[in-house]
Amino acid sequence: ERAAEDVCGAAYDMAQTDKGFRASIAHLSKKEQAEAISQHAKDAAYKAARAEDLVKIGILRRLCVKGKLAGVQEWAENFLDSGEKLLVFGWHRDVVEGLAETLHAEYIDGGTPGPRRMALVDKFQNDPECKVLVLNIQTGGIGLTLTGTSHVAFVEYPWNESLVEQAEGRAYMR
Repeated sequence: ERAAEDVCGAAYDMAQTDKGFRASIAHLSKKEQAEAISQHAKDAAYKAARAEDLVKIGILRRLCVKGKLAGVQEWAENFLDSGEKLLVFGWHRDVVEGLAETLHAEYIDGGTPGPRRMALVDKFQNDPECKVLVLNIQTGGIGLTLTGTSHVAFVEYPWNESLVEQAEGRAYMR
């Protein structure tokens, strides 16, 4: 409750000092200005609360995927026993790193330099011993040709479905 009061107070203070907002209500009476400032503060507080909810959801998503890493490892090991190659996609950097460690695989994420990315792609495409590659959906899902397999697994999903389609398409570019 105290945090909500702090957010509302901060939003009210921002509304008071926001020059653009103040200019937009300058033509109003003092009473109307006070009402507008109050509404502006309420709107800002609502947006802040929604942002806080999204952060909490993100934390829960991370916890959920970490809880299924052992199952993913078992499934992937069973799949890889078939001799087929596999692309595994995740969203959060720590999840991608954890998957790579769990699956004893290389990974590509936003911190992977361009030359290293291309070397890992080449290895996955051409080395029969390289059976699995773990990728961040945003980084590995666009602009890479990974047709060394048509098998793709998603361990977690982004908010945007088109990113999933784009990532999946890396294995089907013909």
